[in-house]
Amino acid sequence: MDLLIKAHPSALMDKGAGQLREMLEADDCVILIREDQGFAGFTTLHMLYDEVWYLDNLAVTRPGQGQKLIREMLAVVFDELGAHRLMCDVVFDNEAGMKAMTRAGFTFEGNMRQCWKRGGIWVDCHAFAMLAPEWQSLRG
Repeated sequence: MDLLIKAHPSALMDKGAGQLREMLEADDCVILIREDQGFAGFTTLHMLYDEVWYLDNLAVTRPGQGQKLIREMLAVVFDELGAHRLMCDVVFDNEAGMKAMTRAGFTFEGNMRQCWKRGGIWVDCHAFAMLAPEWQSLRG
């Protein structure tokens, strides 16, 4: 986990390793960590309410590895956790993140003005989501 935090500290938004470990113990949180053959990444997810999950963080050590991690995360969220909806937001200037969500099959749902602070400044985010029937169609 320390390698991932060093590789992509901005994905943690002010969370450190200690807070991630606390999240692992929470009933409403799931952290997926994948490390194998040059691939390393993690996601943190929170259940907002019944069958609705929020993707809090997604980070990989190298560009281009995101789709593999997203696909694994979607399988866990929809197939294992029984989610109906997975939602996330991507900061307005994170082109790679927006492309990754779109490529993975998420639907752009709109803009959220000044939804969180980055470096003390409120920034806009773009909302994305996927529903269970959409995942089933993608999975085939």
